[in-house]
Amino acid sequence: MNDPGLPPVTETAGRIAALISKHFDLIPDQIDGDFIAEEVIDSADFIELFLLLETEFGIEIRAEDLVLDNFRSCHAIAAFVRAKRSPTS
Repeated sequence: MNDPGLPPVTETAGRIAALISKHFDLIPDQIDGDFIAEEVIDSADFIELFLLLETEFGIEIRAEDLVLDNFRSCHAIAAFVRAKRSPTS
């Protein structure tokens, strides 16, 4: 379901990619795939990423949100952020 009050997932994914690239000093090729399978971001980096996402998008990431599939890629993170920002969440 598209919420007209929220940006499209692809726009949010681009914003997340830029945030990750800048904060973790990564080149675009490094953030194109699966962060977990390709070991692009380690466990300490994920904690930083959660804090960045909370600050940047005004969301709260709870323990029950810490499902690996929510954080595998920029698009997965964007879908997660969009769901958290949805008025129904």
